[in-house]
Amino acid sequence: AANQAAAVPTFAKSPARAIINLIDYSTKAGSSVYAINTTPLPITFSLESPNISGLLNELTNRSRSAKWEDLFMIPVGGTGNTKNLLEQYGQITLEECKAYGNSYINTQTRQAQNNYQLYECLNRSVTVDTKDQLKL
Repeated sequence: AANQAAAVPTFAKSPARAIINLIDYSTKAGSSVYAINTTPLPITFSLESPNISGLLNELTNRSRSAKWEDLFMIPVGGTGNTKNLLEQYGQITLEECKAYGNSYINTQTRQAQNNYQLYECLNRSVTVDTKDQLKL
């Protein structure tokens, strides 16, 4: 009707950041966020000519727009402190990364959705030879 108030838009700097909780992939907006977040990074990563700083820079940029920052904040040392995997990767053990991933991987949470988006993005951003070497 004519007297209905217009919906107030949610401010966000990217579509993924506008979605607070679970992403409903059955909607056009949800499937669009998935498509955007899982597109390959602007650089293709290869173990034969690794560009680690380029990869980390592009992942940092994508994590901001995709709302993945929490995926990279790894709890360390059992103290409740976290370290950013993209910036402090040499100070975080593989066991700490696995423990953090295992804490949410099989949950029905936005974090689990974001984790799968990250996997898809990375899988599309590496060469076939690199996938073979890493057994992806």
